[in-house]
Amino acid sequence: MTRWAWGYAYWGAAWLFAGFLAAELLGEFRLAPWPTFSETAWHAIATYPLVGPLVFATLVFLSVHFLYHRPVWQSVAYGLVVAGVAHWLDHRL
Repeated sequence: MTRWAWGYAYWGAAWLFAGFLAAELLGEFRLAPWPTFSETAWHAIATYPLVGPLVFATLVFLSVHFLYHRPVWQSVAYGLVVAGVAHWLDHRL
């Protein structure tokens, strides 16, 4: 197998479907002792106010990094700036 085929197999099949989706569905249908990823994020945001802007910054960072092929440090900086400005404009973000 090529390096790219290994990447698709691990990140696409193994991690995304087996690692994330299986755990998420077990939590969704209450077959596991943990809540879903979304429920965990919602609880963390409600409990710790700084988590919300950091989650938003992470989503922006990953989007910039994946879609625009920017280096990680630039993407993180961009995510933090965008999240900081968004939070400054609307404290619910």
